[in-house]
Amino acid sequence: MTKSIFITGATGFVGSHLYENLLKEGFNTLGLARSEKKWQSFNLPGAPVLGDLSDSSLKDWVNNLPEDLTHFVHTAGVVHSFETQVFEKTNTQATITLFELLKERFPRLHFIFISSLAAAGPASSHPLKEEDPPRPVSAYGRSKLKAEEYISAHLAPEMKLTIIRPPMVIGPRDPAVLDVFKMVKGRVILNTGLKGPQKTYSIVCIFDLVTLITNVIKKSEELEKITSYYPSFPRHYTFAEIINSMEKGLNVKTVGLPIPFPVVKALASLLNAAYKVKKHDMRLTPDKINELAPMAWTCDGAKSLQELDMVYDYDLDRTVEITIEDYQKRGWL
Repeated sequence: MTKSIFITGATGFVGSHLYENLLKEGFNTLGLARSEKKWQSFNLPGAPVLGDLSDSSLKDWVNNLPEDLTHFVHTAGVVHSFETQVFEKTNTQATITLFELLKERFPRLHFIFISSLAAAGPASSHPLKEEDPPRPVSAYGRSKLKAEEYISAHLAPEMKLTIIRPPMVIGPRDPAVLDVFKMVKGRVILNTGLKGPQKTYSIVCIFDLVTLITNVIKKSEELEKITSYYPSFPRHYTFAEIINSMEKGLNVKTVGLPIPFPVVKALASLLNAAYKVKKHDMRLTPDKINELAPMAWTCDGAKSLQELDMVYDYDLDRTVEITIEDYQKRGWL
């Protein structure tokens, strides 16, 4: 059976890389973009489906999707905002509306939801596995989890759902981790809390994440009705190790400056107050403070190795190297 795939967020970090990879693999692939200009800025081949996740736009473009659609990959969403209601509106309600429209038109669709490790919450005694109960600590994480739960409970009889919860994603074109690279280039590292360097993270390179999503599509017929995966390089890294890898890649030495956690919270509150006066796009929001506090954001990718034949080719150093190369070509660093 020929696979026909649609991607939301095709001009985002994950979506753009996925779109390129699926075309390279020979799949019939379409992507959603807000504008032709945004599409062209990514130099993506083909023409986009124009639209967004607003109620006024959803019905129009969903009703115009090709009849032979077999897979739908939902990567679009809001990751950070000073207005926490935006998470509920976009990540939960818009996703539910989208899903219901798709279910009506494509009752045999395989819906692939790119969620987040934030939906599961931080790790405690061990890296999180798929069977561990979710305990999100942020409004962002809760908004993703609510969408996961709704879709899981409302699948049509012949639909399939795969939930993918990436941890920290690093790679070319990523604007989010760019802030950390810039901090390293500036040679002063602001550590969140006195134990900041000891905090532990799972990572996944964008290219490995895209391979995993592609493998889900390739193995679609073999998968259970509802599946979930943590894409994660097998080794976990401390924040100090991540900074050290970036230091090597940029050939600099940094000085760590520990910031007591109450000071970080106060700064987030000040930025929040400033946002109410004049909107800005700083990433240190009160909601993100809840994600900065835990000591471990780690997950176990073993299930993806067993069921999806995953091989994680990009360790931290290799991922940092290709990311720096891309940033420098773009003039971002």
